[in-house]
Amino acid sequence: MGAPPDLGVPDIPGSLILESDYAEIAEPGLKTFLGNVEATKEDLALKGDRLVHDDAAGIIDLLGSARMWNEGLAWQGEHARAWLDEERTLLERGRYLLRETGGHGSAERIEDDPTRQITELE
Repeated sequence: MGAPPDLGVPDIPGSLILESDYAEIAEPGLKTFLGNVEATKEDLALKGDRLVHDDAAGIIDLLGSARMWNEGLAWQGEHARAWLDEERTLLERGRYLLRETGGHGSAERIEDDPTRQITELE
């Protein structure tokens, strides 16, 4: 499967950009993306096997070989949830790297909220 055709539509600043091998809409506002999923929004980037996007809630869930990175954090684990309007992420069962300080390790749960400049580890 090649790259999607260039339709000449510019990216809208602040919009969510999604790419995957397959996509389905189970019900209005609830989309599932499967295989080589990549999602970006501003400085947030996510990669994984499966992504579910709930338009109404502004939430995406990423499952299976999930990876996430933003300006301050790089992470790899089992599950990532991002609240797109809040720029907040919840990461579960994974390894992390705090990009600014070089701190790293593993955690059952990481909540990252750049707007409050807080990263909590459990």
